[in-house]
Order: sequence, then C-alpha cells, then structure tokens
Amino acid sequence: MQMFGQLNQNIRNPKLFDLLKNLTKTFIDALDKPFSPDYGSWYDRIKALIDGDPELFAKILEKRPDLEEKKLSSCLVSAKRCLQTFLKEDICRNALHASTLEEYQNELAFFLEKLFKERERIRVRGLFSSPEAFARHFDGIFLREYLKYEKYLFDDSVSDLLICQLPDFICSKNIELGNHLAIRKITQEEFHSLVEADERHGYQLESYPDFILCVRVDSGNWQDDIDRVITSLRLLKRERMGLLRIYYSYAFPCRPWKIVETPLGTKSKSAEAFFHLADSEYEELKNLFMLLNRVKDAGYLAISIRRFNFAYERERLEDSWIDYFVSLESLYSKASELTEVTHRLATRVALALGTDSLAGKKEIRDKIKKWYRVRSKVIHGLKVNLSQKQFQELEEILRRSIRWFINQKEYANHDKIIDLLDLSSMNSS
Repeated sequence: MQMFGQLNQNIRNPKLFDLLKNLTKTFIDALDKPFSPDYGSWYDRIKALIDGDPELFAKILEKRPDLEEKKLSSCLVSAKRCLQTFLKEDICRNALHASTLEEYQNELAFFLEKLFKERERIRVRGLFSSPEAFARHFDGIFLREYLKYEKYLFDDSVSDLLICQLPDFICSKNIELGNHLAIRKITQEEFHSLVEADERHGYQLESYPDFILCVRVDSGNWQDDIDRVITSLRLLKRERMGLLRIYYSYAFPCRPWKIVETPLGTKSKSAEAFFHLADSEYEELKNLFMLLNRVKDAGYLAISIRRFNFAYERERLEDSWIDYFVSLESLYSKASELTEVTHRLATRVALALGTDSLAGKKEIRDKIKKWYRVRSKVIHGLKVNLSQKQFQELEEILRRSIRWFINQKEYANHDKIIDLLDLSSMNSS
C-alpha cells in the first residue's frame, strides 16, 4: 500500500488520471464477461466502442444480447470525454505522439487492451482468493500503466526503440556508445514484452538475455549503427557474437513489440562460449566503434568488414574460409594487381602483423601461403580438411588485420598503405 501511495504522488495530471480510471471501470463493467474468439480480439472489441460507430455498437448487442445497453453507452460517454480532453490538454504533440482524434482512439484502445489482457491472465491463474484482493492488485496495475502513459504524453524526447538481445553476453555495467546507442541490462518489463513478441510471431526464446543493445530509431541509419556495434564486439575478441532477432519497441508504452529483420551480417549461427566483456575492455570497445564510424566510407575496408561479418552466418567452415580470404585480399591487395597474389598477400600480412623478428614474420607468411592453397582447393571444389584450430588462427589474423588498417592515419589512401608495406619489405631484405 505504501508503494501505491508513492506512485500516486507521481501523478502529474489528476484530471487525466480520473478520466482514464473511470474509462477503465466503465469498460470492465460492460465487457467483463468472456467473449468468444468469433467476436475478435480485445483490441477489436474495445476499439469498436471507443470509435463510437453506431453500426458496430448495434452488432455487438446483436451478437451479445446478454450485455447491457446502458453499460455499453457509458463506455461511449466515458471515451468521448477522454478524447475531448486529450485534444484540449497542453500535452506533447511532437512526432511519435498522437495529435488527432483517430490517433488518440488507437492509443486508448491499446491502453485498455493491455489492462484487459493482464486482468484476464491474473484471473485465469487464480492468484487471489478474494475479489477484494484481486481488485486491489488490478488497481496497482492500472496505476503503473497510467504513469507510463502519462510520462509518454508529456515527454517531448520520446523515441521508438530497437531492442537487440545479446545472447550469452556478460559485463558489469551499462555501456554508452553515443548517438543514443547503449548496451545495458534488460528490465523485467522489457523481458516480458520480448517473450510476448516471440510467442506472437511463433518463436521460442532460446535463453534469458541479461543484456540488450538499445538503438533509437530516429538516431539515423539504425542498421549501420547496429552493424558497427556487432563488428566492434567481434573485432575485440574471439568469442562469437551475433544477434537472433531485433525487437521494435514503440515509444507509446502500451503497444506490443514487433520483430524486424537483423541487418545482413549481424546474425550468428551459434555461440561457442559466453562473451565476457571485462572492465578493462570497455574503452577499447568504444575506441573500435569510433574508428569504424570514422572509416565507414573507405571502400576496401567496407568490403573487408562485410566479408568478415558474413563468415559468422555461414553453415560450413569452407564458406567462412573463403569469406576470410576475400576480406584479407580486400585489405592487402591493390585493385590493379592480378598476379603473384599469394606471395604479395602473405608478405604484406607478415609485415603488418609480424613481430620485429624475422622468424615471427616468416611464420605468418608461411601460414598464409599454406592457407591460400587451401582456399584455392575450396573454390575449385576439391575436398579439404579444415580444423577448428586453423579456422580460429585465420580468423584471429583477419581480426588483427582489420584493426591494423582502421588504426592507420592514412586509412583512406589504400594504395599508399600498401606501398609503405612493400617499401618496408625492400628495406628489410
């Protein structure tokens, strides 16, 4: 009871609160008896009354003669009062907020639909032994939903959100990446909305996501934002990271989430282990994200990063192997070079990533040459035996290579970077 008292103190507009409370009561009194599915969803039934369509009103009475006309008329009167108040009140009408009668009708229908669904769920589960306890609990649910709706009505900074669950992701604090991008813990309410969206679209939740990536829809090109975050995580460390689904969360708090397509290359076929982001890696992640944003217009890097990400979605190691070599060649080869690809590629990778010792450079060069021969066999349809260890070693070389290139001051001048590598090769000979 103390909690409800504190929530009551947060009510900003008592007039709206009383109107919506009365609206909820009149609809519950009128529609409290179970409906057959033939009569439509809760939203359809509620919307018919809120719209005040005389023909629909008559059809409801025709199908349900047991409903009381007087109570249904009270719904119409109560809804009309709410709608008139919305149109006159000094509330936010910026984009993503309602501003017309029809939009407010939709919002009221969504608001009541959520309350009816929750009320029905509690009743079916039989959580309360007395009607009085049930009513008190429902009053608390109404108050919480009202406060969320009221916050939306008066908040001029609201935005639709994209929620990306990060499977098997662990870190100790929320991470702000700028431009309204954040990795943070999922709330209990968000989790319930996520589960509801999965069930509605025929999915099953594979695991409980502790952390989510949040992206404001109005932040620009959200597909590119998500792509850069996932790429940054993949470049940071070997543990595989990818998205399952993306959930569209409306600014209006009562609307159900929908599921949208993940950007190409951000999915992952499987997770090998938990992705644990250590405290010492936070700044490194932010730096990678910043660098990827800086180099996004460099064509050779865009191709290389795209192929690096495509490999995460492949079912076969051989296909990922080809993607990795396309990515390496985009980094280390000039567009005009058509011959001696193997030697040039192996030598340049060794120079960029090798240690100061000749032995270290030679080890990398020999591996690339050997693996390039495997790549040639794969594209010619020959059978190869790729081990997980080889695959991981090549992946790590590619990861280090991409990071090496995006850190170059002259990243935009690809030929100049290659020329400098070749020059260092001549000087070391």
